[in-house]
Amino acid sequence: MIAQIASSSVARLVTSREGPAGIAARRTATGAAAGAAGWADESPRKQDDGKDETADKNRENYEDKDGRTLLHIACENGNVGAVEVLLRAGADLEARTKDGWTALHIASGSDHMAVVEILLAAGADKEAKLPTGITALYIARHTEMVKVVAEARLFDEEVKLPLARARLPCVLNGHTIAMRGLLALVKEAKGDEEAKGGNGWTALYIASLKGHTGVVKVLLAAGADTEARDDTGATALYIACANDRVEVLEALLAAGADTDSKRYNGMTALYSACARGHMAVVAALLAAGADTEIGGTALFWASAKGRTAMVEVLLAVGADKNTKMLSGRTALYTASEGGHTAVVQVLLAAGVDMEVEDVVGWTALYVACAKGRTAAVEALLEAGANKDPKLLSGRTALYTASEGGHTAVVQVLLAGGVDTEAQDKVRFGRGAREGTPQRDELREVMLRGARDRDGWTALHVACKRGHGEVVEALLAAGADMEARTKDGRLTALHIASWNGHTAVAEVLLAAGANNGAKNEVMMIATKTTALGFQRANRA
Repeated sequence: MIAQIASSSVARLVTSREGPAGIAARRTATGAAAGAAGWADESPRKQDDGKDETADKNRENYEDKDGRTLLHIACENGNVGAVEVLLRAGADLEARTKDGWTALHIASGSDHMAVVEILLAAGADKEAKLPTGITALYIARHTEMVKVVAEARLFDEEVKLPLARARLPCVLNGHTIAMRGLLALVKEAKGDEEAKGGNGWTALYIASLKGHTGVVKVLLAAGADTEARDDTGATALYIACANDRVEVLEALLAAGADTDSKRYNGMTALYSACARGHMAVVAALLAAGADTEIGGTALFWASAKGRTAMVEVLLAVGADKNTKMLSGRTALYTASEGGHTAVVQVLLAAGVDMEVEDVVGWTALYVACAKGRTAAVEALLEAGANKDPKLLSGRTALYTASEGGHTAVVQVLLAGGVDTEAQDKVRFGRGAREGTPQRDELREVMLRGARDRDGWTALHVACKRGHGEVVEALLAAGADMEARTKDGRLTALHIASWNGHTAVAEVLLAAGANNGAKNEVMMIATKTTALGFQRANRA
């Protein structure tokens, strides 16, 4: 509704300590009659109830749908004469719009100095605040806030708070000269240039966040604390790095800011820059001697995000390529997990240890297989990674790739000569249950009719889940189609039919499954066959 920008002269009037009489003495004649003519309606109109609408609108405290009185409208338009006439008629100086604006807020925000002068002379409350806590002072232009502060001396309320909450454009918009003058006045009045808002942000923090290098330098020259922290423990240097403010970073480094200060979660500026891919910031921090091993290791996070060039830079300055996180994961592990093949290749070329295990025994190859990262698996195998890593449970990389349904990875492992006879020590049949074909490593187990505790074979489970490709692979490996579950009730064909997996049933029948085999107990007293199950299920 109203532009929230007014001249510094308006702001100066808003905060002036001069009384109404003093302001009135300086006023020039305004010509009230001429001004008033600008807002009256040309002709009277009758409302439906017969009331004269024009007469109502000309009342000094008339309000429109937005809660604006005639005084508000006159102030917005800068109509000095109308304002004087309304005030003489008893218009309410402190009436508010529906948004909470007073006449003084409106005049200040509309850059009408003469109107502000009249309102103050009439006794308008210059400390009146909007619902957001903003006074007319805040609405006035802040680029010359220095003069305002000098005259108002409202340091606690009107300087510390804006400095902390970033409402001053000299901080937000990089107005260096205004910032320099403001700091001088704050110091003169023993104000606190390091005042913090509720989130712990100082003026230096805000200027660093916004990238206003000039303001940062002014604040640093004034002795601003480079190590002041926000509520998360972040310093000005941290926030500058996180937002790729290279020039601000250089200014802070020149002032002696700590390159290795950590947030409360342990993260450093270098970590943040690596994770976000801010190469120039990383280079500047490394040149300043930032520690690559603090905050979870910069190399780990650069690898986790797939920042290949950054990984190369960190390795070049001597970052420990095998450092572990608390979880036991290394840079190679996290790059493999994320499928960042280029990073994997850079790390392998640097000679990383490929067999480092995390706390549960997973290696880089194992996690790459589990996540289906085919290219990473190929790179690791080519570099000589152990192709048959096992967990304590006995699960191999091939098993976990099969369990996850990663056919391409399985094929790469098989081509690499993995041990197809290795067996999982946990409950058998789970791999087939996930629907992955070509589990050749299970061949011998299936030929021996291996079963889980319910007597279900891998073929049974695959049939139950409707995994046709798995069924084909198991049959090709010699799985027993006629094997029954532990209670002797169900064959693979029964199971596929009962669960409505027509395609699987057709595969079994094509392979020679006995379609006359009957279930002895479960469904129908007439001893329904497997195909009967299927027909019943369809019905």
